[in-house]
Amino acid sequence: MIIYDWVSNYHSLNNIDCWLEYPTNKIMDNDSFQHQNYFENLPNIPTYTSIISSYPSVNHRNHYSNNKNVNIQQTPVQLQSNEQSMINDGTEKIALEEAKNYLIQLKQLFQNYEGSPLSALDECLNFIGQKLNESKDKKKRIRNEQKYLANINKLKRNSGQEYVTRKSVVVASKEIIIRPCCSKNCQDKISLETREQIFKDFWKMANFSKQNFYLKAVVRSKTPKRRRSNTEKRQVYYQYFLTYLNKSVLVCKRFFLDTFNISEGRLARALKQSIPGADFRGRSANSSRKTPETKLAAVREHIICYIDYIKHYERTVRENSHVSKNNCPIINVQRMYKLYTRKCEDESVEVVGISVYRNTVKNDFIMEQKEMIPSDDYCTICDSLKSKILSSHNDDDRNRNESELNSHLIRAGTIQKYVENFV
Repeated sequence: MIIYDWVSNYHSLNNIDCWLEYPTNKIMDNDSFQHQNYFENLPNIPTYTSIISSYPSVNHRNHYSNNKNVNIQQTPVQLQSNEQSMINDGTEKIALEEAKNYLIQLKQLFQNYEGSPLSALDECLNFIGQKLNESKDKKKRIRNEQKYLANINKLKRNSGQEYVTRKSVVVASKEIIIRPCCSKNCQDKISLETREQIFKDFWKMANFSKQNFYLKAVVRSKTPKRRRSNTEKRQVYYQYFLTYLNKSVLVCKRFFLDTFNISEGRLARALKQSIPGADFRGRSANSSRKTPETKLAAVREHIICYIDYIKHYERTVRENSHVSKNNCPIINVQRMYKLYTRKCEDESVEVVGISVYRNTVKNDFIMEQKEMIPSDDYCTICDSLKSKILSSHNDDDRNRNESELNSHLIRAGTIQKYVENFV
C-alpha cells in the first residue's frame, strides 16, 4: 500500500490539524491493496479531540489530478483543545497524552508501508512532547539561588566585603594591615601602592578556590640545605613571594599574611591541599546539616508503597499500594507527606521536612518508577480516569468517567490487535 501524502498544520496548542490521504483505484493490483479496509478501521479519535470536515487546499489536491482513475479518500483529523474548558483537573495534559498515544499508534501501523508519513508523525510527536515539557512543573516557583542570603553572604565574604552572619554578627571588611614585620624590613622592598593593588586583585577574584590556588602558586616549598638525620623538625620550609607585573619579591610570612589580611590557618590549609585550590568545606560525610541516609531510605520505602499501575495491554495489576487501605483516591505529594508524618508519629520516628520529601519524590522515586514501569506500557489516561472515578461526588460524573475509561480500554485493545496483525 502506498500512502501518498500527509499534511501537518499546527500553530499552537489549540490547533493540530492532520489530513491523511490515500488513493483507492482499480488500476493498482490487488496485492497492493490487500489491506484496503485497513483505513476504514483506523483507531478511534481520542476523547478530547474532534473530527473536522475541512480539507486541504485546492493546490494540494492538484497533486493527484494527473491520474483521473485515482479516487482520493481522506481522513481529516484535528487534535484540538479548548483553553476555556481547561480546568485544574489535568484535562489539558490528558488531551495532549491522548493525541500523543494516537499518533504513536498510527506510527506503529505505518512503519512497514512504502511512502508512509513517518517524518510528519515524528514532527507532531516532537511538538506535543515540547508542549508536555513546557507544562511540566509550570506551577512551581523558579529557584533563584543568587538571591539566597547564604549565597549573598558567601559572595561578600569571598570578596572581602562586610557582611552579617546568621547569628547577626557583623564581620568587618578586609583591609591591608600595615605594621612592622621583621628585621629584614619587607616594607622597603615593595611600595604601599603595589601592595594595595595586589590586595585588590586577590579579593576581586571572589572565589575561595581560585584564591587558594593563587596562594599555593606564590608560595614555594624548599628543602633545608643542612639538617641532622635524627631530627623531628619539619622536612621543608616555605618562601613567600608577592608578585606584580611579572616581578616577584621575597617577603616574610607576617608581611605576606598582612598584605592579603588572611589568617595563618587558611594559608596552612591551602598549602596542605593535594588538589590545588580545591574547596572541601561542607562536603563531610558526617555533616550535621545533611539528612541521614537512614531517614532517606525510610522516605523512599514509604513512597514506593504508592506505586500502583495497570499494564495497559497485558491488563495485569500490580497490587502494592496503600491507596485503598488509606481511603485516599487521589494521591499527591502533600497528602503522601501527611500520611508519612502520621506513620512516623505512630512509630515514634523523627520525620524529615516537606522539602526533603518532595525532592526525594522528584529525584529518586521518578527514576525508580521508570525502571519498574516500562514507558511504552504505562498509560496516564487510565490512571487519571480511575482517579476521577474514585473521587466522583455524584453518580452522573462516575458513570461518565467509567464510560470514558471503558471506551479507552476498548480502543487500546483494538489497536493492540492491529499492531499484532500489521506490524
